[in-house]
Amino acid sequence: MAEQGIQTIEEIKVHYGEQMSRLLNEIAELASNIKSEEAEIDGRVKQRVGYNVARQLDVATRELIARDEIEKRKIRYVELGLEQTAAIQAAAVEADEILTPRHATPEAIIQSSTLSEEQVIAAADVARNMGEAGEDACLVLLRAAIERDIEMAQHHIAAFSEEWSTALTVLGEASQYPDDIDEEEFAQRFDTLVPDSASGLLSGGESELNRLGHIH
Repeated sequence: MAEQGIQTIEEIKVHYGEQMSRLLNEIAELASNIKSEEAEIDGRVKQRVGYNVARQLDVATRELIARDEIEKRKIRYVELGLEQTAAIQAAAVEADEILTPRHATPEAIIQSSTLSEEQVIAAADVARNMGEAGEDACLVLLRAAIERDIEMAQHHIAAFSEEWSTALTVLGEASQYPDDIDEEEFAQRFDTLVPDSASGLLSGGESELNRLGHIH
C-alpha cells in the first residue's frame, strides 16, 4: 500500500485481496494433501487392523488437523474483510478532510450553491490563481459541485491538484462500497469461495472418522 498520500480504494482492495486469496490457496493445498500424502503407518498397526483401516486412520488424523487449520484461516479471512472495510472508511474520511475548505464563510458557501455549472467552473478558474485564499475558494466550489452532483465541475476543479483528484475518486468509490458488512457476511463469503476440495471439511460433511465408525 502507498507509503505517502491518501490510499486509493484500489490499493486497499489489492492489499487485502491478495492476503485473502492467499488464505484460500492455502486451504486448497490443505484439503488436497489430506489424501495425497503417503501415510506413515507402523508395521504393527498394519498387522493388527489391516492396511486399509490404518490408512483411513491416518487420513482421519490429518483431516482433523486440516479442519482446525481451515477454521483458523476462516477467522483470519473475516478479520481481513473487516479491516478492509475499516480502511476504506478511513480513506473516505481522509478524502473528505482533504476536500474541506479551511476558512470558508457561510456567505461563500451559500453563493456557490446558487451558481450554474458553467459559473462554478469559471469562478474556479479565476480563483485558481489567487493563492491560498483562491485554494479555499476552489474547495468551496468543489464541495458545492459534489453536493449538487455536478460531475463536470467536480472533475474540472479536482484536476487542479493531484491530491484533490485522488480524494474525489476515493470519495466516489467509497460511496459504492457497503459499510454495513458484518462478520457473518464475510464468513458466508468465505464458505462460498473455499475450493471444492475443502468444502466437505468446512461444512462438516462425512469425515474419515465418521466412515471409520461404520466399519465393524
